Amino acid sequence: MQKFLRFCLITIICLLLIPLSLKAQSERVKVQYSVQLVNPDRMLFAVGANFEFPEHLDSVIFKIADTDNHYTEGYAQFVKQFTLFGPDSAKLEVIQKEPNLWIAHDIEGEYQMKYILPIQHLRSPSEYGIDETPFYIGKAGVLIGSGVIVYPVLDREIMPRDFEINFVLGENMLAVLPQKRTGDNRFIIPSMDHIFDAYWAVGAYDTLSIGPEGFPLQIAMQRMLLPELNDQLVGNLRKVWYQLTRIFGVPPQFDPLLIVSGFPFSNQNSEVLNAGASSPGSVNILLDHKLTAEGLDKNFGLFAYNLFPQWIPVSFQPSNQIDESWLIRGASNYYQLLLLRRIGVITDQQFLERLAAAYEQYSREFDRIRLSVRAARDISTARGYIFSAEMITACMFDLRLRAMSPRTASLDQVLKALAERFSGNDNIFTAAHFFELTDTLSGQYLMPFVDSCINVRRKMDLPGMLEKFGVKLESVPEGKIDIGATFASFQDLTLDFVRRGGPASAAGLEEGDVILEVDGKEFKAVNPLVEYLNSKKSGDKIKIDYRRDKELYNTELVLEGSEIYQVSMMKSPSGIQQERWNNYVSPLE
Repeated sequence: MQKFLRFCLITIICLLLIPLSLKAQSERVKVQYSVQLVNPDRMLFAVGANFEFPEHLDSVIFKIADTDNHYTEGYAQFVKQFTLFGPDSAKLEVIQKEPNLWIAHDIEGEYQMKYILPIQHLRSPSEYGIDETPFYIGKAGVLIGSGVIVYPVLDREIMPRDFEINFVLGENMLAVLPQKRTGDNRFIIPSMDHIFDAYWAVGAYDTLSIGPEGFPLQIAMQRMLLPELNDQLVGNLRKVWYQLTRIFGVPPQFDPLLIVSGFPFSNQNSEVLNAGASSPGSVNILLDHKLTAEGLDKNFGLFAYNLFPQWIPVSFQPSNQIDESWLIRGASNYYQLLLLRRIGVITDQQFLERLAAAYEQYSREFDRIRLSVRAARDISTARGYIFSAEMITACMFDLRLRAMSPRTASLDQVLKALAERFSGNDNIFTAAHFFELTDTLSGQYLMPFVDSCINVRRKMDLPGMLEKFGVKLESVPEGKIDIGATFASFQDLTLDFVRRGGPASAAGLEEGDVILEVDGKEFKAVNPLVEYLNSKKSGDKIKIDYRRDKELYNTELVLEGSEIYQVSMMKSPSGIQQERWNNYVSPLE
């Protein structure tokens, strides 16, 4: 009996000593969303969600998240409340913790949530030059991102790995998403991040697929436009896609979805409302309802313009798609028109004229010091060089375009990468090398150029290089502070990009870290933090408390100041400097 008791005691002790790591892994929460169009005229959507919490949680925070783009930002205010039902179908008390954050207690089992989302967009004057895009197009509504989504904020190990979304729509209505389809209007979303990544559409669409093997392009076109989708139009679509795949040689990071919708009105006298939005996964293009096949053919660059950013690396994209960098904007406009010329829609002369006209829109951003938009165009015409290369070269001398997103390469990085490649063995930067340098900004050399810019870590002697042309360049503090990182959204202090070699990287910060305090101050949003940082000066040190996964850390970060450049010609250039400059500007005289 004593042996038996001793055996039992030893067994109990052994069980108590089993490491916690050997416990069964926590099960992930399961979630399924249902989006029902309940009022097609007002574009009201009833959103339902089924949650399954396999383990007991003392409390769960539900977040009303807004997609952070100018189309939908602020839409969370229209979700006044949501209803949560427990396993016994009883309504649970949900307490508002702060704006857009609600908390429920004692959670385990299956729960249902319901809320109403009005997608009807309020039209108002837009700082972007046109009225903002409406969310309703007749009976077809464009649901950008998720518009608004309510989801539980959970630890990473129990966050849903993927979830289903089911659209309950009217007859002949279709939901199109750049995600795996499991049935009629049913999709599997691989992670919560994809909710905010891609543009979706809900409406009267038909779909087709074009492109060579390995380069699929899914197209969803509103049925009202189908009569205009003739063989010639489809042929041009295919040509555009093939040209892009030939130019870049590798598929984009995502399988793009092109959503083409008709507009219910004309914008002034334009046949095409030049509005469209691009995200890592899908492109949304809005066309005037009066557009004919001929008009669409003539403006086919709109498709090329919106498809182009699919190949831009995420780390090179600006944080705000509307506030594009000068490089992406210039290259996009160039490819838009280049594709039109390659598929025979416009002539060479029209190509030059349209390109010049397109860049004139940005001329107010340039300080026209010798190299203006017109100068770049004239050089291109006289010497036969590609216009975009000359234009972007002109932009390099500009001082106001230096206020770029932290996600983009700096002017120093751009010119250093090119100068190292094309400066010649004697390291003399001649006019011939200068033109050869600019040629890298075109054709298949564009992506290696961009990649080299991203991976450059140290600055070049830019004033010394431009001095070879008799150009004097001085850097002037801009009065803003750069930490070398960007945040997930205006309301989220999670770092979603950390520039290699920047202040944040040097301080040991990484993507995914959450900033908790700066110098002992707690910030709830990005703007107050930016205001605080701009009150500092370059070289100042700040203390940062942050969270990585579940662990808390602190570090010290040395602030850097952003700079702008002032350009002028030297009063007394040397003979060789004058000769190089004359070789460059002689076609203008």
